[in-house]
Amino acid sequence: MGARDAQADAPAEHDSVDALVEATHDSPAPSRRRHRLAAVIASALGGLALAGGGIAAGIVHLSANERFDAAADELDESVERAAAADDALSATLTAVHAEIDLAGKISQAATPALVGQAADETLETMVTAASGSVDAAATLLARAEPKHDPAKPLWPWELHDEASVLESRADQTDASTRLVETTEDALADASADLGEAVSDLYASVAPAAAGLEEASVSAEADVVLDFREAAGAASAQSEIADAALIALQDYARQAEALRASGEAEAAEKAGPLYERRLEVEAFARSIAGGVVLDFDWAPVVAGVGGANALGGTAEWDPDRGGTATLTFSDSVAQWWPDEVAQAVVAHEVGHAISAKCVGMYDQTRRSTREEWATAWAISMGHTSYGNGTQAYGPPRQEIVDLAATCR
Repeated sequence: MGARDAQADAPAEHDSVDALVEATHDSPAPSRRRHRLAAVIASALGGLALAGGGIAAGIVHLSANERFDAAADELDESVERAAAADDALSATLTAVHAEIDLAGKISQAATPALVGQAADETLETMVTAASGSVDAAATLLARAEPKHDPAKPLWPWELHDEASVLESRADQTDASTRLVETTEDALADASADLGEAVSDLYASVAPAAAGLEEASVSAEADVVLDFREAAGAASAQSEIADAALIALQDYARQAEALRASGEAEAAEKAGPLYERRLEVEAFARSIAGGVVLDFDWAPVVAGVGGANALGGTAEWDPDRGGTATLTFSDSVAQWWPDEVAQAVVAHEVGHAISAKCVGMYDQTRRSTREEWATAWAISMGHTSYGNGTQAYGPPRQEIVDLAATCR
């Protein structure tokens, strides 16, 4: 019984082992672990996918933000450049507008009779042209620039859309700025043209003044000198300035005074001897060395006149470069251009020219004054007795030589 029992127990032990092996082989635990691992991996991959999508979305949003910010900054800079250009144009416009106004007044003051006609016409043309440039600039500055200052969008596609608008606005602003700068250049050119035109106008004063003086050749000496000073001041101008306008206005007034004086003096000389008197006066001026001469005429001068005698006197003043008043008897014009009459005129001019040769001889005594005038006439080649030798005797040779140095 013991052996059977032992044998009987053995299979039972074997069965238990087989059962354990079978049980171990058939257990579901490894499958569940695999499912859990797969789930973990899937979850991890899903998380990575979500993370990758988030990163991509962040990059897109960042790029959109950067583009918007760059466009906004560029627009701000464009607006600043535009404002600076407008300020510069406004300043230039103000200056050129003032120049045009003053140049127009200068043109009005400088009539064609006072300046060169071509120069006056050119200035008028430049004033008109510059006025057109000013009007164009004023219109441009009055333009209404569109404003665009939006709130920053949130979504990337909105940021890109708004950035496109800002970029386009910056391009438009820059184009407007270039137009403003071009307009300012045109204004600067108009200003330069105006400056050149007034400069040419001032330069034309001197020849025009010479013509006016010649047309009023009989005007009084002081009036002539006043006119010359005014003409000199006008011709010395170089800019569009109030001083230039004042100088031209004074020049115009003195020109009118010259004309009136010339007409009045010419009326005094009117009569049968008028042309001869003008010839005598022209001869005297031609040898007077720049001393400005006044002339008076009378039938008898210094007790001398008539058909057979020639009379003349002279009074001179060294101020203002020298002036003198010569008075001749009508007989000097009647005899003209006889050499005796010419000698008489030369003698009196010898007195007159003392105004610019002060200190060369003793002017306090009549005898030395007459010797000088006679010597001066001789030094000019007038040897006829009308030179003063008949009335005062021949002068010393050293006085003749000295007088020859006074011209």
